[in-house]
Order: sequence, then C-alpha cells, then structure tokens
Amino acid sequence: MQVKTKLKYSQLLTIPFALALCSCELDKPAVGYAYFPDVFRGMLVADEPQTLEVGREMLRSGGNAYDAALAMSFAYMVAYPSRVSVFSSGECLYYDATDKEANKISFKSDDNGNIVPQLPRALYKLYAQKGTKKFPEIIAPAENMANFGFNISKELYLDISRSSKDISKLLVSDEYNIGAMAKSPDLGKLLSAFRSSGVGVLYNGALLNNYVNEAGALSMEKKTISSYIPQVTEVSITHEIGNDVTYLSSIKGRLNGKDASLMVADKDGNAVACQFSNGELFGDGKYLSSIGSFIAKNSKESSNKVGIRVNKYVKTFREIKLGDNQIICDEGLPEYPDTCAINAINYSRFEGTPPERKKLIFRKDQNKYENL
Repeated sequence: MQVKTKLKYSQLLTIPFALALCSCELDKPAVGYAYFPDVFRGMLVADEPQTLEVGREMLRSGGNAYDAALAMSFAYMVAYPSRVSVFSSGECLYYDATDKEANKISFKSDDNGNIVPQLPRALYKLYAQKGTKKFPEIIAPAENMANFGFNISKELYLDISRSSKDISKLLVSDEYNIGAMAKSPDLGKLLSAFRSSGVGVLYNGALLNNYVNEAGALSMEKKTISSYIPQVTEVSITHEIGNDVTYLSSIKGRLNGKDASLMVADKDGNAVACQFSNGELFGDGKYLSSIGSFIAKNSKESSNKVGIRVNKYVKTFREIKLGDNQIICDEGLPEYPDTCAINAINYSRFEGTPPERKKLIFRKDQNKYENL
C-alpha cells in the first residue's frame, strides 16, 4: 500500500476504496505504512478508484459532502457504466449538520416497469439541498473523463468480462483490458449539455425528442418524463444504540452484487451515502446513442441499504454505513434467527478509527448490533 501526503496520498481499501483527507504537511511515510491524519478534512468510499479521486478533488477544492457525492455520481456514469447510468434507480441518504436532520432522495422505476432517465434529476435534487459549488464545476470532471478518456479499472473490467452485452458503442477503446484508455463520446455530449444548460435539457426539447424516438416502445410518454420528480422524504427507519440513533434507508433486500455505492463525510459533519443499480450489469443491453447509456433493467427488489448514525442528544454526526450490496433482513440467518446480516463499510469520525470492513448482525428482538 502506498500512502501519500499533502492531500495527494491516501489509504485505499480494495473494493470499495476508502480515502481520508487531511490538511497537514507531513513527510511521506514508508511504503506499506498505514497513516491516519489527525486533522479531519473528509472521508470518501467508492467502488471505483477514479471516482474516488473525483470526490477527493471536490473536497480538496472546498466543496462539501453534497458536492463530492454529486461529482462522484456523475463520474460513476462514465467510469462504472455497468452499474450506474442516467437510468439507474436507487437512493441517497443525507444528513445535514446545520439542520440536524436526515432525509433521503429515492429514484426508481414505476410499478409498471416504465424506465425514466431519473438519476440526473435526482442528483440535481440533492444539489438543491446543500450543494455549494457551481453546478458546472460538479459536472466537469465526469465530462472530461468521457470526452478525453479514462482508464478501465479492474472493477469495470470484471463487469465487462461477466457480461455478454456489446459495449463497443458505449466505451470506445482499442482494447477492453485493465488500464486501457477508453472514452464515452455520446455520454460526453450529454454531460456537456448538463454543464452548459443544466440537467433539465434531458427532460425537455430536442434531447428528450431524440431519446424518446430512439427508445421507441421502451420509453414513457414525453409528458410523463418531463414531469418526473424524485421523492424527498424524511427517514422513517431508525434504530437507537446507546446515545446514538441510526437512520436507515431500508432494512429489506436481497444479495445483488450488481450495484454501486458511495459515501462522503465532510469536515463540518455533513454526510451523504448513495447506492445505484442498473438492475443488471449494463442494464437490459439496449444502447441509446442519444444519451450515451444503456437502458436499465427494471427490478422491483430493493437493494439500497445505507445508514447514518448521529448522537440523538447533540445531533452530531458519528458514523456512516454502506450495506455494500450485502444486507439480508427478510430472511435472516439460520444460525441467528430474527437478525439482519450486514457486511458493512464503517467510518467513525470521532472514535478515531480507520475505515474498515465489519460483519455485523442486527438483533431485532434486542434492538442492537453485534459483531458476527
């Protein structure tokens, strides 16, 4: 493990990757030495390394957790299109350190299986909550990756290897190997439109017409697409543990292994955790050049599991959790009746511990978590 300093060096975990930021000036430690900074600047976890770097730069340049989460989400569309696209369904759970409240934004296909390009409008909804950077600055990193190239990561390569779908139109590359340079010119055009005119261009006008015409029977009516609004709701699922309360997006779901997730916490105590899904790797396999994306496959099973823990008395952010696509609560475990199995990535801001993978169970009968 190479550990870096002056905000250029980080500790990376293998899938997902984790990064803690500091503002201190330090000598570069020896290779293999795990260093955790004393000055907290921010914390990020992502499933794809280039996406992580996008979030890091956003925090480093003065952005908050919302800005970083948004920039990472758009970068996912480029660098991890097997799992994240404009059609992805999912949820973002966010905790506002000023208002001392946790809310979530949900974006998913309707009950009839109709697919809407819902993620861009959902992300802008998150931006409208507490984003501080100018929106073009948030779009720019993903746009540059799509137009000028990015490296195929191990994570994307593995998904390409597992899928039989033709990705040659989505990813333009001489070879589809780890480290190979790839571009997404069609998606780059869409992101350029987002940067110059906002995400609304996808839901009105020429872009909408082009998308509907190309999608054909798979698309909804223009009026339905134009009027799509993601839901913002208070988090109703909570669990108290001592003096802390954990807000959960959901407690039901099945193993998926085809999603992507991210989490960000900033120095002010704001926190955002999101999970996305195309239903299957590269969705249903139908590529739309008008928006540079595969149409997602509709799935009624929820696999979005994120949680944020705060102190219930002083309302201070304590910890953020990702389900890492591996939470089972509708069946439990045979050896642990009436429990939820959680394979989580945890980061505690105040307990001074590094990011780590934990296997936990939640005992519903005793209303508490235990190590498994």
